[in-house]
Amino acid sequence: MPSLRFEQDFKLLNSKYRFKKFSKLCTYISSRGALQRRHFTLFEILDTLRIILRTEGHYSKKDPWYFLCPKDLERALGKGSFHAKQLRALVLQHLIIVDELALKGSKLGG
Repeated sequence: MPSLRFEQDFKLLNSKYRFKKFSKLCTYISSRGALQRRHFTLFEILDTLRIILRTEGHYSKKDPWYFLCPKDLERALGKGSFHAKQLRALVLQHLIIVDELALKGSKLGG
């Protein structure tokens, strides 16, 4: 049986979100041609950012889990660099939940 923490993480990552009005993070992601829909899961947004940052080489060569922000992402997140563990909290500040994943009736909801 899955733990409560696992269920909470699963629900958070798979619920639908939209960007807050005038979100600089939305502008940053859109400028890269990614995520052109209105609603996304948190997982989709995190994965897209990871791909953009890796593809553009915005990570430390000494620690690939440590990301170095280009200027437009730094303006969006308010940080010049961050560890991968911090990304979820930074992204959630730009989002509004629109459809919480209902776990009832699923294998995870028991």
